[in-house]
Amino acid sequence: MIIKVTQDHISKGCRGSGYNCPVALAINEQANLDDPYVRCTRVTFYKDSFLHEIYFPSYVEKNIRRFDAYGNMEPFEFELDYPTGGTLD
Repeated sequence: MIIKVTQDHISKGCRGSGYNCPVALAINEQANLDDPYVRCTRVTFYKDSFLHEIYFPSYVEKNIRRFDAYGNMEPFEFELDYPTGGTLD
């Protein structure tokens, strides 16, 4: 699934927040994940009462770190690599 981080997500995002950074806001809006929490390297979420992790491409991590440190980020897209149907392995 392609996640699009828009200028609106960036403007509303909070530095250092796993629930409200621009990437978290974009994932919350565009992916059907239960209680997603964004860290610099990955997103964690629950499915079927189990905690799952999906690691980000390196450029997503760099964008998150830059935003947390300096408060700036340009809109971008990335692939969130998870199955859209069935169960997660």
